[in-house]
Amino acid sequence: MPTVPTYPYHKRLTGPQATAEPIAQPNESSVTSQRLDFMHQVQEEVKTKGQLSETSLDQLAVSHLNEESANTPAAWDYAALRYTAKHEAGRDEHQHQIQQLEQEERWTQQVSATLPDSASLKTYLDLQIPAYKTRLQQAGLNPQEVQEQAARLQAQAVVKNMSYSLAQGDWQTAQQVLEDHGAYLSEATRISCARQVCQSYARAEAARLWRQGALQQANQPQQTQTWALEHLEEPNASLRENIRREIDILAETAHRKTAADQAVVYEQLAHTDVPQAQELLETQQVLSEPMLEQALQAVRRSQTPASDKQQAWFVKNYCQARPAQVQEAFEKGLCSGRDYLLLQARQLQQQAGQDTSAEDWLLRGINVWMNRQGFDGQDITRATYAVLSGAGRTEDRLQIWQKIKTLLTC
Repeated sequence: MPTVPTYPYHKRLTGPQATAEPIAQPNESSVTSQRLDFMHQVQEEVKTKGQLSETSLDQLAVSHLNEESANTPAAWDYAALRYTAKHEAGRDEHQHQIQQLEQEERWTQQVSATLPDSASLKTYLDLQIPAYKTRLQQAGLNPQEVQEQAARLQAQAVVKNMSYSLAQGDWQTAQQVLEDHGAYLSEATRISCARQVCQSYARAEAARLWRQGALQQANQPQQTQTWALEHLEEPNASLRENIRREIDILAETAHRKTAADQAVVYEQLAHTDVPQAQELLETQQVLSEPMLEQALQAVRRSQTPASDKQQAWFVKNYCQARPAQVQEAFEKGLCSGRDYLLLQARQLQQQAGQDTSAEDWLLRGINVWMNRQGFDGQDITRATYAVLSGAGRTEDRLQIWQKIKTLLTC
């Protein structure tokens, strides 16, 4: 237990003064009252300020403790609380230093990430890391801890810089940084960074070949993919395989985009009159020659209403018909011209990866509701056909269904 100051609080109980002039001891009732009063004041101080400092305790001691308080419960409370306050102050200061260091670490990493080349990164870290070590020492870390944290910060700064370059597609700078600063990284981190550099190079090389192929093949995805693969000359087998995969990804993306664009054209053709549809076919740039020829035939027949038999075939095959089936049905007259265009749009939307589940749920809802209401199959087919052929967007089809439902329940 630390030595307890009494009133005035800077004096001590030990020493000549304490032995030469014995202090009169207060009675038990006074001691209890004094301790409780001191306790309430301390609690109020904590409640008001959120903490209790050494200075606050000393001030409370001056106002509530006196010469007679030596070696009493109130004095021992004061001594223990002051010792705790001092300990807490030291711990708070240490925690503040740690937080400042953590902020410095984050900022150093952020600045490192933006440096444009390996040389500027080296210059920056050569200045910051020694200063960082000094601050670690001042925070009370031992030499081994200082070395470990400084090495960790340097490695993190290098990785951040590489990650920033790779995010920009600049694999050359990232590779140079890895060569110059790789010694600061662990083996696992070096391997991971090297893999990322190789992958970034593969993406860049695939994109270069794809751009050249697109110019040669008029942006036709299949022909562009073939051209790019034929001109892939990377000697390293592993890198060559990575580039091939990246070309395949570009091809898949291009196929999906083309399918989405083609779906839009077919949907527009299905919901416009013949002159406008023909004009659209003359100006569009996404349909291939075979698709264009079939679309023109469908447009020319699009104003002929679908027969009951054609409506039934359309409703039955809307969700699961394959492209070959649709083409055959159109040629045999089982599918009307307008319905052919709608089915082409639906299938292309699915090829593009678009979510068509809302239409499926709508069709199921129509079928379930009308069956429960006792309508026969022919009525269900007619209502379903009206909904599917009346609009292209799910929201618009819902409105059509609500109108039909209202009419059926009048």
